[in-house]
Amino acid sequence: MSLVLETKVVTSKDGTTIFAEACGDHTKPHVVFAHGFACAATVFDKLFSLPEFQKNLYLVRYDTRGHARSGKPTDEESYVSARYAEDFDAVCEAFALDKPFYAGWSLAGSIAADLCAAHNPVLIRGIIWLGALPYMGDVMAIVATPLVLSFLPGICTPETPSEALSQRIKFCHTLVAPQLLPNVPFADMSSWVGAATHLLPECAKLLIGRTHDASRLKEEGAKGLPLCIIHGADDIQISGKDVIEQMEPQFKNCESHLLPGIGHILFWEDPEQVAGIILKFVARVTQSGCFAGLRVILSHPKNFVVELGESIELDCSRILFDVSLSDMRHFEDLGSSFRPRPGSYNFMKISIPRDVIDAFCEIMNAMIADDKHHHLIREVKLNFLVPPVAVASLKTVSWPKGVTTPLAGSLGPGTAPNSILHADIPPRHMSTSITFSPPFDIYFLLGPTLLALAGDAHTSLDITTDVVSRDGTKIHAQAVGNPANPHIIFAHGLACTMTAFDPIFEDPVLLKTLYMVRYDTRGHGRSGKPLTPDFYTSDRYADDLKAIIKGFTLKTPFFAGWSLAGAIGADIAANFPHPLPFAGLIWLAGLPYIGDILPIVATPTVLSFLPGLQDTTNATLGLQTRIDFVETLSAKTDVVPYDTKLAWVGSAGYLPPPVATLVLGRSQDPAPLLKEGSLGWPLLILAGTADRQINGSATIANLAPKFKNVETHLIPGAGHIVFYDDEPTVSRQLLSFITRIRITKPYPLH
Repeated sequence: MSLVLETKVVTSKDGTTIFAEACGDHTKPHVVFAHGFACAATVFDKLFSLPEFQKNLYLVRYDTRGHARSGKPTDEESYVSARYAEDFDAVCEAFALDKPFYAGWSLAGSIAADLCAAHNPVLIRGIIWLGALPYMGDVMAIVATPLVLSFLPGICTPETPSEALSQRIKFCHTLVAPQLLPNVPFADMSSWVGAATHLLPECAKLLIGRTHDASRLKEEGAKGLPLCIIHGADDIQISGKDVIEQMEPQFKNCESHLLPGIGHILFWEDPEQVAGIILKFVARVTQSGCFAGLRVILSHPKNFVVELGESIELDCSRILFDVSLSDMRHFEDLGSSFRPRPGSYNFMKISIPRDVIDAFCEIMNAMIADDKHHHLIREVKLNFLVPPVAVASLKTVSWPKGVTTPLAGSLGPGTAPNSILHADIPPRHMSTSITFSPPFDIYFLLGPTLLALAGDAHTSLDITTDVVSRDGTKIHAQAVGNPANPHIIFAHGLACTMTAFDPIFEDPVLLKTLYMVRYDTRGHGRSGKPLTPDFYTSDRYADDLKAIIKGFTLKTPFFAGWSLAGAIGADIAANFPHPLPFAGLIWLAGLPYIGDILPIVATPTVLSFLPGLQDTTNATLGLQTRIDFVETLSAKTDVVPYDTKLAWVGSAGYLPPPVATLVLGRSQDPAPLLKEGSLGWPLLILAGTADRQINGSATIANLAPKFKNVETHLIPGAGHIVFYDDEPTVSRQLLSFITRIRITKPYPLH
């Protein structure tokens, strides 16, 4: 379900602005979420996007003071306990909340103590701690790990901008369980780093150093204020075991959940499981129903029919029907012994409560009705809220006589009472009808995976890898599309990463017609960051491209450079033999080369950012400059999703100040570039008329006359990140240019 939020900027009692958002059903129980240290409210996106969450709760979240889009006062009085309670009260008033539950993640768990201290009786219905610090004070030394405590000096009192940035990155890398870190998408990680960048050292020091009285929290706990502790067992920031041990005895009405394989940001790592626990807790406290969940994996659902012994009415609007079409798995029935044959299998035992059966039947019937895609369905994931209903006793397991499967032979009626041995039902075999007598166990043995691809597996690729440049520098790159189509390499601008090109790399037309490669240029993102000038000479940039061409087996690719990476065209011309092995050059709001052209085409705005990006002494300046820099990328910055802007800020955080100096300070000789241009090397210049960093008109006026085969387009209303502001126009012009060059062949190629 898409996440549509009502947004309000509320004013707390002391005048601090608090940014808050809400979604869901206002007639349902209200839950207010607050994020952790050095994060933002957007961290809850996955949780808030769950349909059952939105349908059964009214969800509110806000950026706590000092963070993200809320006010950032820098005086100690602004961070006393009362101020946090006043922020919460202002949010509740703005959204007309009626005695909500409070859900605090990480450091924000401590806000529950502020709420209890400020109000007697308390104005919250219950507390939900998500990987939370219970309160500020002596408990921190008990439950916070030495690892997370080691990050605090570099975040709160850094000596240099490099320390401030590196410690924020390290902090964010510990949000997930260690074994899950390699699988975190860089867009998410850079968003977390961006949120941490928004927490300036002055604010971080004040909010970490604040104190409050936790006695009222414990008093309310002893009186029966409901508490739900949800913690990842693999949390390496806060020990869930210690939190439970310390706080469970203090609360008369407490339930605790320690989730295996989950880390600190548990609602991102497994949002469905966390949502299920929260819904059950809220339902228990409000007596509004019960939550159940089921995951079923099937193949050929068209031929599998489930029928109830008696008709039971069910609210189907409360069921999440989520079908994955990625591949198919089939079941193998291995007989009553449940012992796997030789080979690789996963064994899974699922206990199914009675109230799940009705919804299970509804889901099966919905799958059966979906004739278009039924043969591709691999997984049905079911999460729902079922009000208490009287369910009549149902029959025991029953198989129609004579049903045969190619895997298990014949199954007679009444096989394995109180359990099901479920085998694959091939398309041409008769349907089977079964009814259940819950509770019971279902034993599934998952066999080999069968891919169900829309086309030839070799026609479209998605490869992410690291190539190694000649000097040993690692270059992180990705290729998507059909290798039989024209090849094109994209390079990003200063203080950005290759993820900036997401709009282009998600364009279905480009994916079908091009083979596209993008990479993090040296010094940026996930590529290597050498710290000496000899690693940033012109030939090293050319070597990176040679490694990419070899690594992805590219043939006469086009090169598209955005912003500062436009200058890599000059590296190509200076370090590859004529005729150049590149079909053409594309400048996307590009800087033509590093040198005398810079003050001509670069705006005063972007030039004003360069000292702050390179500063090695003032941490606040370094962080704030990266935030301000990102605000000038899009001409539509007010409507760019905040999580996207956080990811851009986070990408800027991956550029250390000393590396920024090396990247900006390198020299180039533009003569080979201009010579190749005069000989017909094709050039496409795309620029936005509202670009606040590079003057596209100045680029065209100064460079277009020097290229024999040049095409220029100024895109109305687009800013510096032109392919984000108007992706359809940019993609159309790219394809038109590439098609024209491939047909006319105006430049001799290798």
